[in-house]
Amino acid sequence: MRFYQLGDTGVQSWISGWSDEVYSQCEGMVRGDTQVPPRLEINIAGGERLPDLLGAGMLTALSPRMASTLHALAATGYTLVPLMLRHPALGISIDGYSALIVHGRGGPLDEDRMQPIKRSGNAILSCQGFYIYENRWDGSDIFCIDGLGVSIWVTERVAEALEKVRPRLRNVVLRPNTQMRPDVPESAKKDIARAGRRQRPQNATEA
Repeated sequence: MRFYQLGDTGVQSWISGWSDEVYSQCEGMVRGDTQVPPRLEINIAGGERLPDLLGAGMLTALSPRMASTLHALAATGYTLVPLMLRHPALGISIDGYSALIVHGRGGPLDEDRMQPIKRSGNAILSCQGFYIYENRWDGSDIFCIDGLGVSIWVTERVAEALEKVRPRLRNVVLRPNTQMRPDVPESAKKDIARAGRRQRPQNATEA
């Protein structure tokens, strides 16, 4: 079973006013480790036509139609908190968006299954693919992975539902786990190379 990273295009930073304190609070809220207030307020940096996804990871804000897609699917592993967006430049506030708070958990990463990419002799310059142990995944449709910070991941059925929305959701990017290219520390490259020659573990899947 595939899973997908829920991300944005990275073209524009919509949320403004990050501080170390706000960053820490948002990280805890997104992962579900910090108590969430009944309503959140944030400033946005600009733009009059807001996309369906703001942030992605640290503080992920969903438009009403994106939130309704998840609700109609009865997706699991998350809570939505009402969010007010303040636009200081225009002097307006925008209601209707929701902050995505993730409760689902997957992982830990199965580093043995990373596929080494060799571009110079036998030297491993990179690897491809994020994999987890399915027996450590709680089965949620929306989840975070231990060891990958606050990145948000979704199951294939959620990804398919989001991709079918018309008009297409703006600023939403879904990256399959098999195509991800994680940074590989030099100390781990030899271990990954050895693991690539071993038989595939029986208790791990592509989750």
